[in-house]
Amino acid sequence: MNCKELKQLTTADYNYLYHYGLKRLNDPALIEDLIQDTFLVVLEQYDRFEQRSSELTWMTAILKHKIYKVYRLRSKEKVMASDKQLKLIGYDSEMTADNDPYDDVDPIMMKEFYRCLGDYLSTQPDTWQQVYQMRFVLGWKAADICHKLSLTSGNYWVICHRLKLALKQWYVKNWQ
Repeated sequence: MNCKELKQLTTADYNYLYHYGLKRLNDPALIEDLIQDTFLVVLEQYDRFEQRSSELTWMTAILKHKIYKVYRLRSKEKVMASDKQLKLIGYDSEMTADNDPYDDVDPIMMKEFYRCLGDYLSTQPDTWQQVYQMRFVLGWKAADICHKLSLTSGNYWVICHRLKLALKQWYVKNWQ
């Protein structure tokens, strides 16, 4: 494969691969890197391409495997909740005994709870995380969330229901 053929191939299919990857990872910079890696594999292994499918299908399969690899690596990572994440889920490190609504609860235990809650929420789909933050932390109305995230009303309520069930199950398993 020469450079001209590769340029034609990559130019035509870049947008499709970009949107395909973006739907699955929601990280534009990472998707661009994975697409570049995909094009490198295409360049290196084009002579092995048996043409039993279209080139776009072949490249999509390569990208899909790279996305799976990212998922596998992420599942092995242990990530600690940052102060920003703690604030997003409603924990305020500036709480004092005077304004703490949970004054009978150990503050160290509350901090640990919110850290674990943040860790758990980070394992959920991005849409669920966004719905949780907008609905339960920021207090947005359902219509605003649906508009912002391009969700139907039915889909929004299904996400809320499933998220509440998942949080209840997590709470019973880890905090009772």
